[in-house]
Amino acid sequence: MVKWISGYESLIAEALVRLNEAMTIKEDGGISFQGWGAKENISVLSGLLEYHPDVPSDESNRMTRSAVFDAAKQGKLQAGRILTEAKRSENNFINGPYTRYVLTSSISLGWFHPYPRLYHGNTQIILEPWHSRKFRDGYSKLLDNAARQSIDTNLPGFYSAVRVHVSGRSIFEAGEKALDALNTIRAILNLYENSKLFTQWRSGPPKPVNKILLGPLHFLHYPDGSLAAKELWWFESSYRGEMAKFQPSQNEQSDVLKFYFTVKDRLSKCKYRSEMERILLRYVKSLDEPISQNSFLKLWGVLEQITNTQKNSYATTIERASYIFEDREFEKFSLDTLRNHRNRLVHEDFDNPDLDAHLFRLKYYVEKLIVFHLFNNFGFESLQEVGSFLSQPRDEVALDMRIKLANNAKKFLRKKI
Repeated sequence: MVKWISGYESLIAEALVRLNEAMTIKEDGGISFQGWGAKENISVLSGLLEYHPDVPSDESNRMTRSAVFDAAKQGKLQAGRILTEAKRSENNFINGPYTRYVLTSSISLGWFHPYPRLYHGNTQIILEPWHSRKFRDGYSKLLDNAARQSIDTNLPGFYSAVRVHVSGRSIFEAGEKALDALNTIRAILNLYENSKLFTQWRSGPPKPVNKILLGPLHFLHYPDGSLAAKELWWFESSYRGEMAKFQPSQNEQSDVLKFYFTVKDRLSKCKYRSEMERILLRYVKSLDEPISQNSFLKLWGVLEQITNTQKNSYATTIERASYIFEDREFEKFSLDTLRNHRNRLVHEDFDNPDLDAHLFRLKYYVEKLIVFHLFNNFGFESLQEVGSFLSQPRDEVALDMRIKLANNAKKFLRKKI
């Protein structure tokens, strides 16, 4: 159930003071907030309310805004009143009915050889040469009137069409679920292709590392093709123009699909599947970035997450990331070089001519760790447990000593009990 995040009471109180000062009641009983800061203060409150994990971020922002306006109708804004209204909205959402939707988009896949229907849970992804007329008719007006303004370059002319059949309790949940499913599948396909690349010559305008990219615009429909979100669309902020389509041969397509179904099977058996899927999403979005600096910094964040060291020192990140490699000392040195480069990018805006080489080296470590998580047979219970494993000594004598000490500690505790 939604609650205020503890420890921020003074910030909540300050935002409420400012909103109360800016609030006016219209003659018809409606509420308005004067001044540019009102929107910012509502955003602050939204960030301090912790909703149920099922509530998408766009939905939670809408709920908070609605809660503020509904609470204001009762008089002076108070944290308790806003929380009551937010709980009502959250409860209505959680217990609300599911509706079927279809998200339409495009993807940089060639169509010489048809793809099977792919599934992510109950979400179905269909790749086809083009959208049927009912979907084109559905989004064409919105595309011509508004959505095209979201991008500053041409729409792709030769990408394949993609439909994502999804159910959701709101358009925001449906859109988020559809895009997460599509991007998770895309992450696996790109992982297969990217793992073959140790370097890449890139000239001309900046280009992403990923070969399989989404088109810039996504629309949400009802199954009959009509728009479910008539004034809403999703867009890819990293889109910089149409890229070459990934056009595998029939044998290559067979290999990449075999890898996809193998990873899907491994994910289904992973005991921390949701965390691994979030890692895959961050991985693919990092390598969607055409600007190498942005891609590198995002990918370093993936390295921290996959080693479970977001709250640890860089030394711990390097220790864990290097653990699975044979020549660990060399890899630690290499990772430390990447760490220094990351810090210079953040603190000095350093422009390194070898940036692409660093990016591909970091990509190598992240991909090896993803594969380790997915294909090891140790039956880890959680990402935290894997992190502890990666912190173990590599020396068998030291490991035996740890086992001996742990067994002695168990004996001691049993005697105490």
